[in-house]
Amino acid sequence: MMDGSYGERPKVQELRKQADLIIQGLEQLRLRGNDFFLWPSRTSDPQIDITIEQLRLKEELLSRLASVLLPQLRLQCTSLSHKYAELSYVPEAPGSTVKLISEIQANLHLNLDQIIQTINQLIPYEIPAPENRTHDQDFNRLKIYGIYRLNHIIRNDLKIHLESLFRKSIQILREFGISSHEEKHTNTMESILIDISEAIDSAIGYLKGSELSLVWNL
Repeated sequence: MMDGSYGERPKVQELRKQADLIIQGLEQLRLRGNDFFLWPSRTSDPQIDITIEQLRLKEELLSRLASVLLPQLRLQCTSLSHKYAELSYVPEAPGSTVKLISEIQANLHLNLDQIIQTINQLIPYEIPAPENRTHDQDFNRLKIYGIYRLNHIIRNDLKIHLESLFRKSIQILREFGISSHEEKHTNTMESILIDISEAIDSAIGYLKGSELSLVWNL
């Protein structure tokens, strides 16, 4: 955590306490990552084949995921990374920065819950990769292969990148007040943020576009 040399300062003690609470929250997010992205519990034999007609009935969920939830996740991750960069640059970060980190993290947690609930409603059971991609070209809306890829991006790629973000955030907080490690942390955060942003872009692409070029983009 923070350097013991600051231990007598009440203000810094409070910052350390806040940082500890943030770390606890990040640890819960990281450890619960698998739970967030697991398939829903099955109460009966699953219907593996998800029809285009069934998916079309859920356009509102698709639209909300593409237009609200995923863009909001990108913004939250960006804001979080910028605030952690401030911690890296300033050994004794102002309390307002730590408070904002806590608020952003709490909102991110809620948003992740909504994203996973939405995905669980859209794709309640695991589906195999379609063997034939060409049959999708006659549909103007989201295609089966696109659904397969969307699911993989969110439940696999995005999960991995978010876990990296949480792990790096914990590392920065634990070094908070000891050394800034500006270049190392900043560069790593930037790299993680790029990975998250690319995963979100890909997911939104499958949600909004059904062109054959997207279907072939593996």
